Amino acid sequence: MQALTMNTAAIENAFERFEAAARKTAVAPLQNVQTGSVEAAAARTQLSASLTVTRTADVMMGCLLDMKA
Repeated sequence: MQALTMNTAAIENAFERFEAAARKTAVAPLQNVQTGSVEAAAARTQLSASLTVTRTADVMMGCLLDMKA
């Protein structure tokens, strides 16, 4: 269960990073397009990894409950 709780913060952080990159690019598109794109890609990767951890923890919890039953 601890993985799900800790992962919630990581998912929220990824969304915040993506939003910050989008704002940065929107304010000055010509100056920030490269860094904004890299930051947005890093946030997407972080989100994808966090969601994979969440799915894995969910499957593991299901397996443990099945074994216990």
